[in-house]
Amino acid sequence: MLITGDRGFYAYRLWEAAVATGADLLWRMPDGHHLPVVRPLKDGSYESFLLDPKVRRRRANQRYRGSMQIEEPSGILVRVVEYEVTPVRAKARFSA
Repeated sequence: MLITGDRGFYAYRLWEAAVATGADLLWRMPDGHHLPVVRPLKDGSYESFLLDPKVRRRRANQRYRGSMQIEEPSGILVRVVEYEVTPVRAKARFSA
């Protein structure tokens, strides 16, 4: 089963619940969401992880600054495929 989600519906806990069903997920992520490269793949995509918000808050509370060293259990391993949509202008057609 494949579950698709739009960027307006992303939430870590929702992702966890969907993965728990055994389904594969295809989800657009909001702009600016930090997805660090864990391992680049030959096709231009890369492995990354979704950081558990509990870990993010804990690190913020510790005033953690600098490079992030995240252990795998603190997030969900994902594959990231970046893309860009180029708007196409429609040509107006007039008929008489």
